[in-house]
Amino acid sequence: RSREACGRRAPMQLTLYVGLVVAPVAAAERADKGAIDWASQPVRPNETVLLLGGPFDPSDTVTLSPIGSGMGGVNSTVAVAPLQVTEGSYKFVLPADLPEAQWSVQIFGGGNAYQLNAPEPWWVQGDKIRTATPGGYLRVFGNAVAHTSAALLSARAAVANAEAALATLIEAVGSAGADATAIAEAVARLADARAKHRAAKAASASVLRLTLTEEGAGSTSRDPVMIPSLEENTTRWAVWFPLPITLAPGTYTVEIANGLAPSNFVKLQSFVSPSEPRVTTVMVESAVDAQKPWEKTGAKVFNVADYGAFGLPNLTTNQWANASLAVEKAIDAAAAAGGGTVYFKRGTYFLNTTVGFTVPWGVRLQGEGKELVELIFSETYSVSDSGPAKPYGAGSGPLAMFRGPETGTGAWAISDLTVYVTAFHNMIVYVNNRTVGFEMSRCRITADSFLGGNGPNKGRSIAANVSWTINDPGEILVIHGSEYLVEDNDLYGDGTVITSTTQPGLCPVQMGTHVGGGHCHGSAWGSIRNNRLFNGPGSSHFMTQWKQVVFEDNTIIGVSAISMGNSVGTGPGGGYDHHIYHHRNSLQFVWGNDREIVTFDDAGSAYMGAVAALSPDGVTLTLAGDARTSVTSEWGGWDGAAVMILNGTGAGTWRRVVQAGIDSSANPGEWTNPKNRTWVIDRPFVTPPTQGQTISIVPARARIIFEDDHFQDGGTLQFYGQAQECVVDSLLGERIAALVAWGQWRGWYLPPCGTMGRPPCPPPSESQAKPPSGPPLHAPVTRLGGEMGNGIMMNAQLSYLNNRILVGNKIVRWSATDSSGRYGMGFAKFYNGASFAIEGASIQPPPKNCKVTPSNPCEDWSMLATTAAVVYRGNTATSNSGFNIGGGSSASQIRDVVIDGNTIEQSDPDKAMQISPALLATTCVERGNVLW
Repeated sequence: RSREACGRRAPMQLTLYVGLVVAPVAAAERADKGAIDWASQPVRPNETVLLLGGPFDPSDTVTLSPIGSGMGGVNSTVAVAPLQVTEGSYKFVLPADLPEAQWSVQIFGGGNAYQLNAPEPWWVQGDKIRTATPGGYLRVFGNAVAHTSAALLSARAAVANAEAALATLIEAVGSAGADATAIAEAVARLADARAKHRAAKAASASVLRLTLTEEGAGSTSRDPVMIPSLEENTTRWAVWFPLPITLAPGTYTVEIANGLAPSNFVKLQSFVSPSEPRVTTVMVESAVDAQKPWEKTGAKVFNVADYGAFGLPNLTTNQWANASLAVEKAIDAAAAAGGGTVYFKRGTYFLNTTVGFTVPWGVRLQGEGKELVELIFSETYSVSDSGPAKPYGAGSGPLAMFRGPETGTGAWAISDLTVYVTAFHNMIVYVNNRTVGFEMSRCRITADSFLGGNGPNKGRSIAANVSWTINDPGEILVIHGSEYLVEDNDLYGDGTVITSTTQPGLCPVQMGTHVGGGHCHGSAWGSIRNNRLFNGPGSSHFMTQWKQVVFEDNTIIGVSAISMGNSVGTGPGGGYDHHIYHHRNSLQFVWGNDREIVTFDDAGSAYMGAVAALSPDGVTLTLAGDARTSVTSEWGGWDGAAVMILNGTGAGTWRRVVQAGIDSSANPGEWTNPKNRTWVIDRPFVTPPTQGQTISIVPARARIIFEDDHFQDGGTLQFYGQAQECVVDSLLGERIAALVAWGQWRGWYLPPCGTMGRPPCPPPSESQAKPPSGPPLHAPVTRLGGEMGNGIMMNAQLSYLNNRILVGNKIVRWSATDSSGRYGMGFAKFYNGASFAIEGASIQPPPKNCKVTPSNPCEDWSMLATTAAVVYRGNTATSNSGFNIGGGSSASQIRDVVIDGNTIEQSDPDKAMQISPALLATTCVERGNVLW
């Protein structure tokens, strides 16, 4: 039954003027009327649209003008009254009797025109990751880059039904029920259905337009090349374009049109990095130029057997022959030849090495097949029973079993091998940031430091004579490189499997990775696909500072009672994650560390406070106070961060930092840069912040897409502070805790003097004589957890679309009785049935005796939003699952939520749709939802 039938809040009355042609706006109209910075899309007729920008007024009317001929041929302008209006947001329903189309949306009488349902290409990836080749492909990721029309969905269903009907008749051939006439008619119906499907595909197809801007060898024509999408490989958020084999090499401008307006091409404008904030092109390489050194014609093969490596034990002495020296000789020979393949024929190879193998640039290690070749590493650690201390000290074993060089730059690879390691503190495969073009394919790596163990936290490393704890094992694959491919591998680890975070001691060998006193982080331009990952107490894929990475078609199984989940992390002092496509992965069993399947753990801010000024071109911000950060030297500073508007007009909109006021490359701490109040962003806000308006500068976790994933037996997928324009679409959840938008507040954390960039502490003898140097201390606050957190970490512009929580019930931890004899939740995080949830943070106002200083404005931020602009549409929640929006004290920190067209089945009606009444009255629209 509908929500209205349940006695819930009915939607506001919609005023619709169909066919109203809007006249030009008179000069007397309000000059500051509603500019539009962002709109929720894609959107179909009878769905709610959310606009951000402003200033908006309840008397404002939005106008819709069709773009191009569209689908339906509407040629008039439509005016629509709002459902709900705030100063910075405007919600309305796209009229149900309109066709699916692109629309030019504008506030009547002023403001800019916004293209609704037009493509927003965010980034691209080719068959060579950062580049593409003739005969290869180019994928375009983003919002509304593809359109699946109702006609196409109907045509797909008709083909499926016709195929099923024909199959049923064919099965009856030879029996009395067989009917040749019926079969002929079924064949004809199938042919007709397929013809209509082809027509619907052509009408709905996206089109890629490539225009040559820089010629390659043999390029002559600058006429645009038009390429239709391949439906079979296209999803709602990623379009696949097969490139013609005749496409000339060169650099091409990328433009895309979706099926709603085939002539409306939108240019790619991708924020790749602060130094490349508006990339509009892609490079097409010739197949020959794109080859790795080991793939080129004439590349040599160096068989390790020719250098004395034997793949069998010595049958006379029953001893394994150490093949390490022979393998090193083969690797050296390949390096001397300028690259090639070091080849392992079938057999078992024993490798006794204290340093591992450095694979030179241009060299691939390849076996005859992962079922035929196995490399077994010895345990060579001379350590005490207490175990070696990280990082990478004496006795801790090789830095990595396989690693690239520490000078120069280039590619290397490993393929078609099985690797066994039974005690390792560090890494199996280490790809440093000098690496461009790493490949690992068709490998099986099993790393088990507890092999043969006989008790909790007891490994059996016989050679080392040491008992291992769960914290000792290292990682299977650490990637800091770029343009990498990890494909069709089986990776089993008793710690973390894939990560882009390394421990201290490795940073000096990095090039371009954020370097400092702790960890190194990040990788860019990668594809990790079709792998089987088995993680122990660590994570399966820790996505710290990933950029332009596709993680797709992987199967992940936790194999420990405390298997951990994963993080889209940036760390406590800058950096950024963006452009991750997490697609069609299956993940099961996350039991440890809060059970978070994926979390966007908060990471503080460089600044939260007022804007003092904005340059005339809208891209240089002057802050009203000092920016601050706790560990700039470790995480690489704030270029690439996000500037987010927290209140008033434009609340929930954001831009990227291209030049940070805090210069981490020359600044050892947070207080020594006198210019940290000047910040440059990538483009102007449509609704720019005004003097005194509150902003926050936070690490970016931007435009990250989860599509068609399957999560089982885990906790939350949570946007836990600092998520910008992220998407969860068509996810299937079983026995998971929740899909959560959870903005954060972490107070102001001030490190002690002499740490994390603070001024040195005064000598004890002088401590009473004069105050510490540096700026005044902040007012006393309580650190609320998180990672050196400062201020508000907002989530904004989030979309939850077409997801299904199939089984809402899940395991919880119920504690023993407390001192009063009552039972309580020992692990109370989301202990109700699984839910679509928005949580907030209780922001306390400043104390009454708060003293204003240059570093502590004593402002009351308790009414600022921590989560803004969230859309739930087309989701299904079953078996005790539902929605929980703004429960508890968090409602005041939530704004602009749309809950539209969702279905809740087999759940308690009183708990299935829990929404704060205050939100419904002011900033939340809930309509068209169904309870069964």
